[in-house]
Amino acid sequence: MTPTESPGAGAGFPGRAYALAALGFHIAFLPLFNFVLPRRVEALFGAEAGVRLSEILIIGAITASLANIAAGWIGDRIMRVRGSRRELLALSAILLAGTYVGFSLAGTALELTAAMVAFQIALNLGLSPLNAMLADQGAARGRMAGVLNAALPLSALAASALAFMFPTDSALTFWSIGGLLLVFILPLAIRPTRHASDPEAANTPTAPGLASKGTRADLILLWLARLLVQFGAGFLLTYLFLFVSTPSGADAPLTEIEASRRVGWMTFFGAILAILGAIGSGRLSEKLGRKKTLLIVSALLIAASLALISARANVLVLISAFALFQFALACFLTLHTAATGEMLLAHPDRGALLGLMNLANTLPLIGLPGLTLLLLKRGEAGSFGDVLAICAFASAAAALCLAPIRRLR
Repeated sequence: MTPTESPGAGAGFPGRAYALAALGFHIAFLPLFNFVLPRRVEALFGAEAGVRLSEILIIGAITASLANIAAGWIGDRIMRVRGSRRELLALSAILLAGTYVGFSLAGTALELTAAMVAFQIALNLGLSPLNAMLADQGAARGRMAGVLNAALPLSALAASALAFMFPTDSALTFWSIGGLLLVFILPLAIRPTRHASDPEAANTPTAPGLASKGTRADLILLWLARLLVQFGAGFLLTYLFLFVSTPSGADAPLTEIEASRRVGWMTFFGAILAILGAIGSGRLSEKLGRKKTLLIVSALLIAASLALISARANVLVLISAFALFQFALACFLTLHTAATGEMLLAHPDRGALLGLMNLANTLPLIGLPGLTLLLLKRGEAGSFGDVLAICAFASAAAALCLAPIRRLR
């Protein structure tokens, strides 16, 4: 009898271990991009930090795009042969911990870039099967999507704690993250796979396939909406520390410790609201059956919050707008993940298809640093604010993309 993680077998799905692993993978990347890597880059390159960070991010995003697709393809093949994707999770966790050692030792742009390439390969080797495990589930996708996306704000709380614990750049920060991710990911990776009573039935599709042209069109619109929203999410994930530490108008620049603490408070308050948004939106969508409406509202709230952040009126507005952004983003990602899993449930290559869908997450991380790099090299004083304003328009456009989707109510 072949072990299998069967679609629809909600009772056999390791929900707690899955939630911990999701948290572990988010801890692996969110603090790094949020402030740990930007702070290291600023410490090494000073005024050139924005340019150097953009160059590193572009190469990393290209690597991530290719790695996620390849990992999805590999995961689908392993799933068919062994009935489980967890071997990739274990390999990913070990490699990720190793890349953090590399980051801690990196002292040049080349070394940081090499560490980023290795990190993106290791990260996507785990994120791809983790997302595919959700698509493998036939039941309670809304609630499980909420669990998956609650990992984002929970990891933001971890990032907030790290920012206060390590207010200056140090190797210990990198080592702490490497240790944490192993603690959270390995319980799922080494957990024995349960045997299904009827393997053939377990692999039987329980939803319509992707033969319909209408379904393909809906997936394209869903993908485009996420792509547009992820421009704002990608910017605040990777440039928040530099955005906060860069002076606005007559304001004096913040010190490294001041910027770390401000990012810590912003991340803390945003994470609290985001946890409520991720869990609440998943349950509400299952209760009301109105995913599309909730997605549109979330996209519009994201656009409004990005516009407020770009204005940088004062610290209170900045923190409040960032909290609203985190709440709306958590709602959007939870609903989007559930909707995507619903449409891909029956497809045998859903892991590879999710890799293609993941381009909506990685392509903005190529375009955004490129745009920011262009503005910074031209010496635009308000470069970060201008990019945020563009991201706000993109999120508003995402709401328009969602409106014509027919398979969502």
